[in-house]
Amino acid sequence: MVRRLWKIGVREVKLLYQDKKALLVVLFVPLLYSMLFGYLYSPNAVKHVKTAVVNKSPDSTGRMVVEGFRKSDRFDLEYFLESEEEIKPLMEKGAIDAALIIPEDFTRNLKKGKNTEVLLGVNASNMIISNGVMASAMQVVQTYSTGIALQKMGALAQPPIMVSFRPWFNPTFSYVNYLLLGIISIAIHQILLMSVANSWVKERETGTWAEFMELAGNLFTAILGKFFTYFLFGFFSLLATSVAAFKFYHIPLRGNYELILLMGLPFMVCIISLGIIVAQFAKTETEATQLVMLLTYPMFLLSGFTWPLMAMPEILQKVAGIIPFTYFAENFRRVALMGIDYKVLSTDFLKLCILAIVYFGVAVGLNYWREKQCSRA
Repeated sequence: MVRRLWKIGVREVKLLYQDKKALLVVLFVPLLYSMLFGYLYSPNAVKHVKTAVVNKSPDSTGRMVVEGFRKSDRFDLEYFLESEEEIKPLMEKGAIDAALIIPEDFTRNLKKGKNTEVLLGVNASNMIISNGVMASAMQVVQTYSTGIALQKMGALAQPPIMVSFRPWFNPTFSYVNYLLLGIISIAIHQILLMSVANSWVKERETGTWAEFMELAGNLFTAILGKFFTYFLFGFFSLLATSVAAFKFYHIPLRGNYELILLMGLPFMVCIISLGIIVAQFAKTETEATQLVMLLTYPMFLLSGFTWPLMAMPEILQKVAGIIPFTYFAENFRRVALMGIDYKVLSTDFLKLCILAIVYFGVAVGLNYWREKQCSRA
C-alpha cells in the first residue's frame, strides 16, 4: 500500500515537472499571492479618512476635541461646516467618509458635571471604513474624556464624554448590503471572462478555427461576432442577478437603476476584451482557465471594494486604476446604497469607457499579431 502511494506520488511529481506552467502555479502562485496581499494590507489600518467637522460648541473645550482628531493619523479634517445638512451631499460625492459633530450643549453639560457626547457620522456603505472610523474615534474621545475625568473627579470617575454614531446609507451595518453586490460583480466578471477565453482557445484547440474564419470572412468580423454574443449573455446576467439582489435579498436601491446598467456597458466591453487577450496566451482551455483564476482574485482585492483604495500602498492604487472592476463594483454599491447620480458617477464612467477602448484595442491588436505569426509559420 505504502509503496503504491509512493509510486503514485513520484508519478505526479514527474507529470508536474513536465508541465512547467502547472508546476509554477503550484509552487509559486501561493507565495506570490501571500506577498501581494501582505503588501496590500501592510498599512494595518484605514488611515487619513477624509472627515468633515460641524462644531456647534466652538469654545476651548470643543476645539480641544477637534484638535484631538486633527492630531490623529486616522483622520484628515477636510471640511469645517456650518450645519449637518451639508454632510450627506459631501459623502455622496465621495469627498468625505466621516463627520464629527459637536453639539451646542457639549461644553455646558461638562461644566454642569453631566455626561455629554459627540456625534460621529460615518459612511456605512463600506464597513471596513466605518468600523475603522468608529474604533479610532472612540480612542481619540476616550483619551480626552479620561483626562477631564481625572482632573475633576479622580481616577475612578466615569469618563464624561461619549461617542454616539450615526451610520449613513447602511444603518443596520448589513453585510449583505456591503458584500453581495460586489460578489455578484466578481461572479459575472469571472464567468464571462472564462467563457470568452475558453471559447476562443477552443476554436484553435479543436481545429475549428479555419471554419470559424471562413464563416466570419475576416478576423475583425470574427472578433465582433463572438464579442456581441458574449456581451448579450453578460448583460443578461447583470440584469438577472441585480434584480434578484434587490427583490429577494432586499438590498435597497436608492439610486437610478439605469445608471447601473449604463456602467455595465463599458464594464462588459472590458471583460470580454480581457477574455480575448487572455486567450492569446493560452494553448488549451485548461491553461485559459488557470490564467483567468490567477487574474480574478487579485483584481477583486485590488479594486478597493473590500479594502479601501486610500489604505493601499500608492503603487497598488495605480495598479487598481487600470482594473475595470475598480470603477464598476464600488459604483454599483454607491448607486444602490447611497443613491448617487450621474454627475457624481461621470468621472468613473469616463475612465471605464477609456479602459474599454484600450482593452478592446489591445485585444484586436494581439489577434492580428498572432494571425501574422501563424501565417509566417
